[in-house]
Parts: sequence; C-alpha cells; structure tokens
Amino acid sequence: SDDVLSIEIPTNIDVLLGYPTANELESEAIDSYNQGTELFYSLNEISENEEKIKTIKKAINYFVAAINSDPKFVQAYDNLGKAFRMIEEYDLAIKSYKASLEILPTGNAAIQNLAIVYVYKKNWNEAAKQWQELIYLMPQNPEGYYGLANVYLNISELDLALSNALTALRLYEQNPTNYIGDGYGQVG
Repeated sequence: SDDVLSIEIPTNIDVLLGYPTANELESEAIDSYNQGTELFYSLNEISENEEKIKTIKKAINYFVAAINSDPKFVQAYDNLGKAFRMIEEYDLAIKSYKASLEILPTGNAAIQNLAIVYVYKKNWNEAAKQWQELIYLMPQNPEGYYGLANVYLNISELDLALSNALTALRLYEQNPTNYIGDGYGQVG
C-alpha cells in the first residue's frame, strides 16, 4: 500500500556483493540495526497510518544508532534511506543512499533505491542514470531495465521504453519471480 516492497535476501548474497559481514561490524551496531529491521517487519501488522509512521520513525532512530556505532554499516544506511522514503522524506533518503554509496560504490540496493526516489521526485535524468548504473553493474538483473523502461515511458521515449521493457521481461522469464506479471504488463 505504500509502494515500498521488502524482500528478504540471504546475507551470503550481501557478502558476495561486497557488503560488510557481521564479523566486520560492531556488535552494538548490529543490535541496533536488527531492532530497526524488526520494526520494518512489524509494519505489515499495523493498519493505522499514524502508527506506521511512528514505527518507521522508531526504526530511523535505530538505524542512526547503528551508523553512529559503526559508520561503515552500509546496510544501515540503505534501510535508513528506505525508512525516509516510506515517510516521503525524499531528500533525506537521497542523502542516506549517497552515504551508502560513498562506502560501497557498487551497492546495488542503494543504487536501485536512489533511482526509485528520483522517480518519486520526477527527476527523470537522475533516475535514468541510476538505473543505467544498476544495469552496468548487474546486466542480468531485470530491475534496472524495468526501471529504465518506466523512466522512458514517463518522458514519452516509447521505443526506448519498449526495448528496455522487453529486456526486463526476457530476464524475468529466465528466472521467474513474483514480478513477471509486472513485466508483461509493462510491455503491454
């Protein structure tokens, strides 16, 4: 309902992508991060919008505490950005994702979420740059092509939109996900 999707990704994927491991982070930071993340997971059980916002703001405090305990905690910056995005504090979300990218320039989560924030702000040029960066880093990830297709659709570059949508759909079909229907819808 808030256009923010949470997907659990095994931590071994994070490690393969260059994110710091638990052994590299301060335990106090990990504890704060886990508390903030638990609050994120509890959002599905909250129906009242004001209560959701209060919960997200509590999560923000935990992510900030994690960062204060360990300033290289990339995932905490990424979740902080997500929390700010959820309460429509887009400039703070951008700042969080950019801080994450200062530490890990190839951080696909920050790049993808930064693109999404730029889409919300209708900053099509910056959104396109981020989607293109994601495609460069992960050419087999359909999300970059899907996002770029949406940007081109919004700026009426329909040939480019269709080309990217077809690439996204082909990649979704190779490894079907819950998003394959979105891929078909976008091409249509």
